[in-house]
Amino acid sequence: MSQTFHRKRKHIYCESVDGLKLSLSVHNSELPEMCSEFVVLNVSCPSLMRTVFSVIFLIVSLLLIYYVYFNIIVIFFGWIVLLYQVFKLFWSVQKETLLVIAPVGLQITTTFLCGYENSHFIPWYCIVDVIINEAISLQKVLFYLAVLVEHKSEKDTSRKIIPLFQFTRPRLKCLEQIYINIQRLFSVSRSNVS
Repeated sequence: MSQTFHRKRKHIYCESVDGLKLSLSVHNSELPEMCSEFVVLNVSCPSLMRTVFSVIFLIVSLLLIYYVYFNIIVIFFGWIVLLYQVFKLFWSVQKETLLVIAPVGLQITTTFLCGYENSHFIPWYCIVDVIINEAISLQKVLFYLAVLVEHKSEKDTSRKIIPLFQFTRPRLKCLEQIYINIQRLFSVSRSNVS
């Protein structure tokens, strides 16, 4: 097996801004130093089986309430809780992955609890920089990692900011680890171009 496929792995446990337990896995390629993968896993996310069992328990409870004591208000609120559980089952984010390949681009993948994945790719030539930005929300200062993107067309140039890790929202300490590794890849890529 070639050494180019040997990878260094590092695991860091941190928290989200909401206080949820997260795990950051950093996978770096060893020789070319042009590829890194960052996986932010929501450790406190309920398992699929636990959520399915709670939905089944709720359905059985609703049927029992319906047959034993017919009360439309209780059944109505039970259905609201059931719909919330189903929504939570399908739209809870299990992990977010950022794959950085220096001469190619960035791929952002969000994996939901039900197994659905949403991916977004940003070509390398569109990326201006990766920054840690701060935002004020109510009475909190929140930090987030963002990609500055520039699209050039014949008529004009448009710039926009694409936030990373929008669902897991890791704290600043975790974002700094990701930022340092991405900036290392940027510096290696820029020195190869020069």
